[in-house]
Amino acid sequence: MRLTDLIVENTKRSMTGSQSIDKIFEQLSSETSPTTIPDTLPISAKEDKWKQEEDPQRLIRSFTFTSALSLKFFIDEVLNYQEEYQHHPKITINIDNVTIETYTRDANLVTEVDLQLARFCDDVYEDIKFIRS
Repeated sequence: MRLTDLIVENTKRSMTGSQSIDKIFEQLSSETSPTTIPDTLPISAKEDKWKQEEDPQRLIRSFTFTSALSLKFFIDEVLNYQEEYQHHPKITINIDNVTIETYTRDANLVTEVDLQLARFCDDVYEDIKFIRS
């Protein structure tokens, strides 16, 4: 399953915990949003490099670095993020490779918080090309 599939799946989850209220929200959202997506869009999505694993449901991605400086920058940013948002992924460092594994432990599955962390990691990794080694 791709990250974009999880975002769509997350939007289908119960919003309030009350079936009757969720049904009303569902009806309202279906009335205000288009029901079909055109076959051709003006943009195309990048291939997602995050993989979904099961038992428990979690997102995993490995990042490879060309220098110790860029690896350190990436790790520092992820550590700052996890402290700020109090969401702590599993971080594994192996020479020039960093693997991030994230899921919400209380729910034992991927939630919006994990998707935000994944987007953040992708953004930081993209920014690394601007760091001089």
